[in-house]
Amino acid sequence: MINDKSDITILYTQLKNHLGHQPSSTEFYKEAGISKNKLEYFFGANAWTKLVEECGDMPKSFGMDKSDFEQILIKYGNLFRELGKHPVEAEWKFRRYTPSVSGITQSHKIGWTEMPQKFRDFAYGQPEWKDVLDLIPNKFPSQPELDGSSEKLNLQVQKYIPPIVQDLIDLSYNDKMSLEFEKKVNSSFEMLGFEVKQYGQGTGRKPDGIALYKSNPRYAIIIDSKSRSDGYKFGTDDRTFVEYIKSYANRLQSDGFDKFYFLVVSSKFLSIPETSVKRLALETHVSITFLSSRLLLKILANKIEKPRLFDLNKFRELLIDNGEISEIKIDKFLQNLNKIHII
Repeated sequence: MINDKSDITILYTQLKNHLGHQPSSTEFYKEAGISKNKLEYFFGANAWTKLVEECGDMPKSFGMDKSDFEQILIKYGNLFRELGKHPVEAEWKFRRYTPSVSGITQSHKIGWTEMPQKFRDFAYGQPEWKDVLDLIPNKFPSQPELDGSSEKLNLQVQKYIPPIVQDLIDLSYNDKMSLEFEKKVNSSFEMLGFEVKQYGQGTGRKPDGIALYKSNPRYAIIIDSKSRSDGYKFGTDDRTFVEYIKSYANRLQSDGFDKFYFLVVSSKFLSIPETSVKRLALETHVSITFLSSRLLLKILANKIEKPRLFDLNKFRELLIDNGEISEIKIDKFLQNLNKIHII
């Protein structure tokens, strides 16, 4: 219930703390559930500027709020479709698309060469974008190769990571430390709040762990951890995955788990053919998902920073759709948890 200006400034501060940066008006209206008219009722003309200044921030000097990044990606995808290739910066500028390429970099900290992969993360699994996804190579030539050192978390996230799993990303890129990586992935899920049964190397043909959520509705995540210096390529272990799933499906059902999911955790993913994943999901009747070590830590950091907001029941929303769990999807999930709290 908004009674006066102070209620709005409190919402602004809460959102700023959650995002880790000064929110744009677009983010504020969307996440706080306050309309522009409502803001003007309390602050009058130039309401947004007055709110920002009252909260101790400076209005953005370039005079524009952050554009909705999904809308940018939709424009990018349509232009890619029209040209049949990755558009160069001049083609974006020629059409007078906004924000400018420099604006995207300034506002979203994303270089133009990263756009193909960002679009792939956004559009994966959406049939209306299949023609564009087919045009984007798995490794875009102008996109620099990733290695363990470049896949670090930002400082805002890093400070919430417990010491025991601080080296999870480095371990995920170390082929010789696979057992240690498996153990720390399981530890990460325990810290998220799951009860984890650990298996792994030396226990026969079994998954590395099973994360159990024992409240209603009960569900389980069959986890396979893959440390790979050059990233994990799906397709070499699919028959093993079928064995894992079929071996534990009946057991989990008899133990009262209503749903179960299969998750691969690795350093990064080079190739996840949609048809292969769908075929495996149809054969096992379980969704097949993939999560990078960096994003697993990002989720864990949020849980530790805001334990009362984190909801393991809602966590399974990340596991419903087949394929790689993108950063965009995770950000939406975390923002929705906080939005419910703010409203």
